[in-house]
Amino acid sequence: STRRLIIHESMYDTVKNAVVDAYKQLRIGNPLDEKNHVGPLIDKDAVKMYQNALTQVVEEGGTIIVEGGVLSGEGYESGC
Repeated sequence: STRRLIIHESMYDTVKNAVVDAYKQLRIGNPLDEKNHVGPLIDKDAVKMYQNALTQVVEEGGTIIVEGGVLSGEGYESGC
């Protein structure tokens, strides 16, 4: 996954919009379903680490431009 991009300010909006558009098309779900690109996080500890990382980004002045969430519904009863 992409953790950080360093972009010249003149290209910021173009690159940001391209990244946002790409992530909006990404399907997360059961990895056995061919429609999905990637499976969910492995367990609740991984979910907590993800949530903590997002909190830290914001606390340090960063901005989350593509926000995910905890999967719910059939097959995701565990919260992962």
